[in-house]
Amino acid sequence: MQSEQPLKAVPNYPHQRFAAIAARYPEAPALVHESGTLGYRELDQRANRLAHQFRSLGVGPDVIVALRMPRCVELVVTLLAVYKAGGGCLLLEASAPLMRVRRVLEQVHPMILIGPGGTTSPGDLPCRWLDIASLERDAAVQPEHAPEVGQSPEHVAMVFMTSGSTGTPKAVVAPYGLYVPSPPVAVSSERYVLKTDSGTTFTRGEIFRPLQSGQCLHIAPAGIERDARALAAYLATHGISHLIMTPSALQALLDLDDLRWTHALCNVVCSGERLTPHLKRTFLERTQATLSITYGCTEVPTATVRRFGPGDDPEDPSVGTPAALMEVHVLDAAGRPLGEGETGEIFLGGLMTRGYLNDPAQTASRYVPHPFRKDPEARLFRSGDLGRWRPGGGLEVLGRQDDQVKIRGFRL
Repeated sequence: MQSEQPLKAVPNYPHQRFAAIAARYPEAPALVHESGTLGYRELDQRANRLAHQFRSLGVGPDVIVALRMPRCVELVVTLLAVYKAGGGCLLLEASAPLMRVRRVLEQVHPMILIGPGGTTSPGDLPCRWLDIASLERDAAVQPEHAPEVGQSPEHVAMVFMTSGSTGTPKAVVAPYGLYVPSPPVAVSSERYVLKTDSGTTFTRGEIFRPLQSGQCLHIAPAGIERDARALAAYLATHGISHLIMTPSALQALLDLDDLRWTHALCNVVCSGERLTPHLKRTFLERTQATLSITYGCTEVPTATVRRFGPGDDPEDPSVGTPAALMEVHVLDAAGRPLGEGETGEIFLGGLMTRGYLNDPAQTASRYVPHPFRKDPEARLFRSGDLGRWRPGGGLEVLGRQDDQVKIRGFRL
């Protein structure tokens, strides 16, 4: 089954959409943090100056910059600036052990590793280290307009590390063309929250979803995501309307007696683990919001979408139908499509990552030639998940072909 929309997305990258909003609504709030509020114009200008500084250092298309920073204004500025300079970002968890950081750097080979302001190099590293405060000081003399950069949909935008549950973690290359442009959105009162700094697709999604559509992003204090009560209080105080969460994290919030955190809630996007009927039922009973379930993986982040609202059956196990510009196929061992109710392996297509960095053999084994298209470059991704089509066209995911399970979004 596949989306009926064409598989070619127009070049309209998140940082370009952000810049267009900044030009039209310069005074609208972009970031709210512990020290105040940053408007769209100021955030755009800071990112532009830093982008010019990156260009002077050699950052450009297919050049990777690693960020090992806690969630803060500077993290958002730097991510935007790398995009504006045409480069790709590797997000590293700020609290990750240095040994793991070195292993990832040796595998990915970024040109620069950027750390928090006021810190020094953590030791012998396989790349150049710079702190963001020094970089921004040097960038203060740079122009406030964006540099001229020729990006293409194939150039690397992000590098994500898999969990390594089946061996060594793999570096997945996400190109600029992976991300689907959304319809134009004017500035509104919708409020999102940045509450992860894991280096996963969650962190990227929390940053770019609001900023490319004219919304306001609240940066939650450090560590708050590990305390459900503290997080709920923050959500309530700031009237957060949109969340991106794993099912287990959402369940911890729903288990609280105090549900004031839901008073402004409009939508929760949930992925990374199986959603139980109990969770869906509790969500529908305790909130007035919509629950959006997405199914995918690091290599193909959002393959299907299913929205649950009042009146929907929480027992329905479907994870939805293919998202825009996506394909989903359930195939037997011979690569033939299976019909409704028949179990086979799930293959994902459409907009997907480029493959595994510096690992052509692993890429070839998982990103396979598309059996139903004449285009020799068309591919499908072997998910390793078992599934079947349900009556009505929804996909049901039945588990792994191997013994992996997911806990808090990580495969084990």
